[in-house]
Amino acid sequence: MRRRFSAMTALVALLGGTALLLAPPAAAQPYPPGACTATVGSSGDFGAFPVGSTVTLTIRAICTFTDTTATVIVNGQAAGTKPVAPDGTVVVTVTILSPTELSVNPVVRGQCGVNTVSVTGFSASAGTTVTQTATFTVLCPAARPAARAVRGRVAFTGDNIARWSAVALFLVAAGGALVMVDRRRARARRSDT
Repeated sequence: MRRRFSAMTALVALLGGTALLLAPPAAAQPYPPGACTATVGSSGDFGAFPVGSTVTLTIRAICTFTDTTATVIVNGQAAGTKPVAPDGTVVVTVTILSPTELSVNPVVRGQCGVNTVSVTGFSASAGTTVTQTATFTVLCPAARPAARAVRGRVAFTGDNIARWSAVALFLVAAGGALVMVDRRRARARRSDT
């Protein structure tokens, strides 16, 4: 058992050493780092919110915003400007007024489902304007499905009279049978006399 363990350990050590020898050498990173070239980026999805909620989006560009203000666009509509924080982020607060209205600076069109907020501002590290987008989802109440008509059945609009109709039919048949029995007895008595 010890020999197998020793042989396995030696094999693992040999394979590990071979892998280290064949690995490419690490490349040194230049210092200072070069200019930022990512002018368009995404801050991701901030989640799903029902009507009446307020959503706070903290948006940071890959090439940090360095100007004092940035332009905000919501679902393709201008939504004013927002100040850039000292850390290079822009905070956009969106209040979901209804399934079709969002309040940012002005009231803009919203939609059930995914809504997109884009922030554009100058970045000194990029030497140009950069755009960062973020998304969030507006949860809308589900529409009630229309009532489906069932083929071959009459719509139920009132009291269920089928049971009472069956009882009445049985009573009429029983009454008719009693009348026939009584008539036969009456004929039988007449014929006996």
